[in-house]
Amino acid sequence: MHLSQISIKNEKEMSRYIDIYREKEYIPKDDKEASQKYAYEAYSAAGPLRENSMKLAYLLDKLNVDAILLRTEYVDDTEKPVLFKQAIQIGEQQLDPNFEAVWGYLPNRPYLRALFKYGLWCFEKQDFKEAFDLFNKILQLNPADHQGVRYPAVATLIASNRIEEAESLMSHYQDSDNAFFSWFRWTIEKKKGFFSKETQDAFELASEDNAYVANYYRTKAPVSTYPNSAAITPDSPEEAKVIWTLLQPLI
Repeated sequence: MHLSQISIKNEKEMSRYIDIYREKEYIPKDDKEASQKYAYEAYSAAGPLRENSMKLAYLLDKLNVDAILLRTEYVDDTEKPVLFKQAIQIGEQQLDPNFEAVWGYLPNRPYLRALFKYGLWCFEKQDFKEAFDLFNKILQLNPADHQGVRYPAVATLIASNRIEEAESLMSHYQDSDNAFFSWFRWTIEKKKGFFSKETQDAFELASEDNAYVANYYRTKAPVSTYPNSAAITPDSPEEAKVIWTLLQPLI
């Protein structure tokens, strides 16, 4: 029996059932649930295991948004936008916006992931207008931004020379001001005047937040693919790689 099928009267009873079910192996009740299980396994895997889990997820449910998103990793560029748009269309039909935090309702997450992944692909292809439209849709739906969409969103605005909008968006998320924003501010100053004192000051401040990015800039380091997921520590090489992925197309 699934937890959702049980009548639970209070929080204490809920905690008791959660403890019981935590010890039980999850057994999907149908192909749709099995498909989602394989999709989650694929997200946390790499190499052949990721691909095999993706194939199983898609085989069991061809309308599984996450399975479709995973498929985009194994097709050529001509097929990717078709799959992204299909995933977005299906996800939008399943979306329930009647939550204070849209991300907090699990069935909404595949749609938000689909918008984000397509936006990142558009950013990679330097289709900055389409990328920002996708990122902005996520931020409108989920202003708390559990996915970190604000960073590529700001990058697309800078790339499109929509500087005031980029500065406004950073100001809106000023509580999460960090090395990403510091390097974006340097990029903005650099666009205004390469040799200006403001540009030099912004570079020094950004280097204090993450000096690894400065090294990538000086050595013209190759850009990595934006990570599917990552635990990023401030002022770390891992953070710098993600910043550089967004920064390099702007300069």
